Amino acid sequence: MRPYLEFIDIVLQLQHLEDIKELCQNVLVDIDSIQKRGHLWIEEKETSTYTDLKQYIKDKSSEMLQNCLSMIRKFKDSKFDQFAEANPLLQEVDHESASTINDPQNDSLKVKMNDRLRTTQLEKIFRKLDEPEKMKDKRDVRTEILLDDFQNVESKYIEFYEELMAELDSTSSFMSQLNTQCHTLSAELKYTTEHKSLQQRKVESITSLAELLFQKQYRFGKKCQVVLHNQDDFSHSIQDFLSQKDSFETSDEEYTRIKLQLVRKGIKTKQS
Repeated sequence: MRPYLEFIDIVLQLQHLEDIKELCQNVLVDIDSIQKRGHLWIEEKETSTYTDLKQYIKDKSSEMLQNCLSMIRKFKDSKFDQFAEANPLLQEVDHESASTINDPQNDSLKVKMNDRLRTTQLEKIFRKLDEPEKMKDKRDVRTEILLDDFQNVESKYIEFYEELMAELDSTSSFMSQLNTQCHTLSAELKYTTEHKSLQQRKVESITSLAELLFQKQYRFGKKCQVVLHNQDDFSHSIQDFLSQKDSFETSDEEYTRIKLQLVRKGIKTKQS
């Protein structure tokens, strides 16, 4: 079986914790409400500013701690008195002091033990109360760090977005200029192609005309050669005729025959 003093101490401690738990239920509800509002602000579903929200969290946290302290103070005297009454050491002191009630040493011992118990319990309570405050300070530091990181990331994102939009605008302007230049070059190329085709047709026409001219010139040269050849033959015939006329007299029939030959040659020459 457990020692009576230890048993009473543990029972009172558990009862004390149960009372604190009951008293802190409202505080937990307030904490949930604060956390919910903080998460809504992080998700940009809450319109409060950073300064307002931070001050709200600090005020509510301070208010909750004050409520905890005030509620604990209401119970500490009664709890310590119950513990002192249930403590066998104090009961033993009370029995001894019953015979010597006016003994100053016994009264002093009781006061010291009572003060010691109160001091021990207060130290434990304040240590437990300091833990949420320390955790709150750590959370505040982490929150500020996260907010700073978030603001840095947000500023970098905004800067990157602005640079990207400027680059897109520049690219759009360049593509528009390039499209205009492509249309202009296409029109110039089309005009050059059409002009080149026209020049090619003109060259082909001039070439055909030149070939035709060369052919006509060639035929004309041939005809000139024929005419010159016939003219030479005619000249020889005239000379032969004149020589024959001077050398002897011909008959009228012979003269007529020669004349007809000359006439025929002259007609052929003209036709050629």
